[in-house]
Amino acid sequence: MARQGNGFVGRRAELTTLAGAAAVAAGPAPLSVLSGERGAGKSATLTQLGRRLREGGVTTLCVSCDSPLPAWDRYGITLLVAAIRGAFESFAGRPRLSEAVDAVVRQCQEEAYASAWDRYRLLNAVGGLFARLGGTRRVVVLLDDADLLAEPEPVLTALQRFGRPVVAACTPGGPVAGRLRTLADTVVELGSLTGEESERLLRKAVGAPVDIALRDAVRSALGPLWGNPGTLLSTVADLRRLGRLVPVCGAVCLREPGRDVSLAPDHHLLETVSEFGADGRDLVLLAAGRGGLDIDGLPVLAMATGGSPTGFTRRADALVRAGVLHTRTPGRLTCLCPALAASVVEQTGADRVTWLHRMIARQLLDARSRYARPISILAEHVVAAGRALAPRPELVGLLRDDEVRLQPFDRSKLIAHRYVSWWHTEPGEERDRAWTELVRLLARSGAPTELAGLLLEQDGDSSGTQMAAAAMVSLCAGTAVSTEQPVAQGPVVNRWLSGSPVRFEDVLAEFAVLGAPVAEVAVADARVEAACASGDLAPALDLVLGPDHRLPAHGPLAAYHRVYGGYLDGDWDEALSAAREVELDPASPEPLRTRTRLLAAEICGWRGDDRGAAAWLDKAKAAEVSPLALWAAMGPRVVSGTASEALDEGWAVYRAGARLPDEAGIMRSLTRLLLIAAEYREAHWIRRLRSEADAQHQRFGSLWSAEVTALAHGLAEDARVGSAAVVELVRARGDRFGLATVCLAVGRIAEEPLGLLTEAYETAQDLGATKLASAVRQAMADRGLTVPVVRAKSLELSEIEVRIVGFVRQGRTNRQIAGSLQMSEKTVEKYLTRLYSKVGCRNRYGLATSDLDGWTEQVGA
Repeated sequence: MARQGNGFVGRRAELTTLAGAAAVAAGPAPLSVLSGERGAGKSATLTQLGRRLREGGVTTLCVSCDSPLPAWDRYGITLLVAAIRGAFESFAGRPRLSEAVDAVVRQCQEEAYASAWDRYRLLNAVGGLFARLGGTRRVVVLLDDADLLAEPEPVLTALQRFGRPVVAACTPGGPVAGRLRTLADTVVELGSLTGEESERLLRKAVGAPVDIALRDAVRSALGPLWGNPGTLLSTVADLRRLGRLVPVCGAVCLREPGRDVSLAPDHHLLETVSEFGADGRDLVLLAAGRGGLDIDGLPVLAMATGGSPTGFTRRADALVRAGVLHTRTPGRLTCLCPALAASVVEQTGADRVTWLHRMIARQLLDARSRYARPISILAEHVVAAGRALAPRPELVGLLRDDEVRLQPFDRSKLIAHRYVSWWHTEPGEERDRAWTELVRLLARSGAPTELAGLLLEQDGDSSGTQMAAAAMVSLCAGTAVSTEQPVAQGPVVNRWLSGSPVRFEDVLAEFAVLGAPVAEVAVADARVEAACASGDLAPALDLVLGPDHRLPAHGPLAAYHRVYGGYLDGDWDEALSAAREVELDPASPEPLRTRTRLLAAEICGWRGDDRGAAAWLDKAKAAEVSPLALWAAMGPRVVSGTASEALDEGWAVYRAGARLPDEAGIMRSLTRLLLIAAEYREAHWIRRLRSEADAQHQRFGSLWSAEVTALAHGLAEDARVGSAAVVELVRARGDRFGLATVCLAVGRIAEEPLGLLTEAYETAQDLGATKLASAVRQAMADRGLTVPVVRAKSLELSEIEVRIVGFVRQGRTNRQIAGSLQMSEKTVEKYLTRLYSKVGCRNRYGLATSDLDGWTEQVGA
C-alpha cells in the first residue's frame, strides 16, 4: 500500500518518548524500537520524529529498509551507504567522510559475509563511517522497516558501539521483530488512533470540511481499521480516484451513498487474501455474509467445492492469524471489516457468493444423514443461495421453523427468509398468500429495490396491494419506476413528485392496504399534519403502516425526512448532511430540492454562516417565488431602514403567493412576519397579520393554522395567558427552533418571562443558533434577567436517546440495545454519535458517567 503524505495527527506521547530516549547522553547509545501493525503510521512517525530532532539541533539519518538490496546483504549495509550518499550535503565538511564511505563500499561484497573475520572488519568499517559522519555532533539513525532485513542486529550493535542512537521501526509478528524487541532499550507501541484523531486525519486527507455522512460511511466500512491511518488515507485516496468525493455547499460528500466503501486495491490485507488463492477468497466471501461462517461446516464446504477439508482448515487458521478473519462469536468466522468484504466481493463477483451457498446447501441436502448439522446451518445456506437453488417445496417447513430464531429487529434476515420461503412454495393459494405477506413486509421495511423486483414476479395481478406497493416504490425512488408491466401511480406519488400538497388522509387511503389490520383508523396529530404540509410523508407512513415501518437508507423520501426531521428536532448537522444528499441525488424531484435548499439556508443563517445561507438561497432562486422562500429569506435578517419598511416589503412578497396551496410556507411566513412585528412593536402590522391568519385558518382549518391564529390573537391583544398557551401548541408540533422563537416573543411580554426565555436560550445554544441566542440575551437583559449557564443536564433528549443512555449505563452492547429497541446496530451507532456530540464526550464511558438528568452513580470499570 502506497504511503500517504496528507499530514500528521496524534502520536504526541510516542514522539515524546522516542525523542527523550534518543536524547539520553549518558551511557551507551540507546536502541529504541517503534512497533506497529501495517498502516499504523510508523514511517510518518519516524519522519515527524526526525523533524522534531532536527529542530532541537540533532542530526538525523533516515534509512528505508524496503528498498531493493542484494540477497547476500543480510545486514542492510548497502542501504546505509545509499542513505548517506543521498543526504551527503547534510554532512558536508566532515573530514575524510568520502574515504570512509569508499572503505565500506570496498568491503561490502558478498565475500565479506563468508567468514567471521571479514564480517567483523565490515562492521568495524561501518562503525568508523558513522563515527566520522557526525564527529562530536549527535547523529540519530532512523531505520524504517528494520524487520525486512535478514539480520539487522549486528549493524545496530555496531552503531550503538560507536555512539549513534538508533530508532528502528518494525511490524510485530515476525522473528526479526521479536529479536529487535529483545535487543531494544525502549519499545514504543503504535496503537490505533482515537476516534477524534481519526476524524482530524480524515479532514486533512479530504482537504475540506467533511460531511458527517461521509465520515460515518468511512468509519462504518473500516470498522476496527478506522484508527489505522494508512488504511484511512488510502481509502480516502481511492474514493477520490473513483470520483466519489464531491464538494456540495461547504462540505465534501460521498457520491452514491448506497454503494459500499471498499479498501484501496493495493491494501495489504487484499494482498494477504490473494496469497491464499481461490479457497482463501471463498472463505472470506462466506465469512463476510450475515452471521459469518460456521467453523464446523468447513468440511462441508470442502466437499461442496471439491477441496480438501484439511486445506480449508489450515487456510482459515492462517487467515485468522493474518487478521483477515476473526472469531468474535464462538464457532463462527467473520470478516475483519465491511470494507474488506466489499473489496473481495468486487474482485470475485456476487455470483460467486451465491454459487458457494448453493453448492453447500445442495451438499447438506444430498447428504443430511452424514452431516449432523443444526437445521439453522442448512437454512442459512438455503436462504443465502436464494433463487440459485431450484424450488424444493420440502424446504418451506424448515425455513418457517428456522424463522423463530431470528431477532425481531433483524429485518434483512427476516426478508431473506420470507423471500426464499415464497420461492420454494408450490404455485397456488399458499404461494399467493406468501407473496402478499412478503410485499407488505418489504413495503414496511424500506426495501424498494427488492419490492420492485418482487412485483415483477406476479404476472397479471392488479390487486390493491400491488398498486399500493408500486406506488411505494415510486415514492421511495423519487421517480416513476420503469417495469415491464407498468403500474399506475397513485395520486399521492404524483402530487408529491410535483410539489403539490399531500394530506394525511391521502396517504391513509393509498397505503393502508400495506399495513397490518387495525381496530381503529389512524388519526394524524399536529406533527404529522405539519410534516405532510411540508412534504415529509415519513411520519404519515409511520402512522399508517405501523410502528415497525422503516424508511430506506437512501433516496429522496428518506433523505428529505432527515432534512425536515433534523430541522425540527434540532439535529441541524444531520439536516445539513441530508440536504447535501438530496442535492447530490439525481433522482430528487425539483420541488423537493427547493424545500431542502430553503431549510438549509434557514439553518445556516441562524448559525451565523451567512455565506452558506447565501449559497443555498442562490440555488433556490431558480424556483418561483413562494411563501416558504420568503420565510427563508427573512430569517435572521438585519432590518435596514424602519421595521415598517421591512414588513411592507415582506408583506408584498407574501401576498404574491398567499393563494398558493403551500400551507407550510404560508404558516411559516405569517409566523415570521408576526414575530418581526412583535419585536419592533408594530401594532398596526400585528392587527393586519391577525386578520390574515384568521382568513388562512378558515381556508386550511388545520392544527397548524389554528396555532398561528392563536399566536396572532395573543400578540395583537397582548393576551399573556393566551400567548403562553401558544407555546404548548408549537411544542405539540415538534418544532424546537420554532418553539424557541415563540418563547422569545412571548417572553418579551409575559409577566414571568424567566422560564420562557431560558428555554429559548438553551435551545438556541443546543442548536448552535448564534443569532437567536444573541437576540435572547438582549431580551433577557431588557427584562433584567441573568443569562443562564447551559449545562449538559439541560439538554433535551428524545425518548429513544434517554433509553439508549440508560442501556449504556447498564453496560449493554450495541447489539443488545438494538434488540431491545427493535432497530439495527447501525442505527444505534448513529444515535450514540449524536449523543457524544450533545454531551461533549468521546466514548461510551464518558456518556455513562455524564451528569445527564442529574445521574451521578459511579460506574464500575
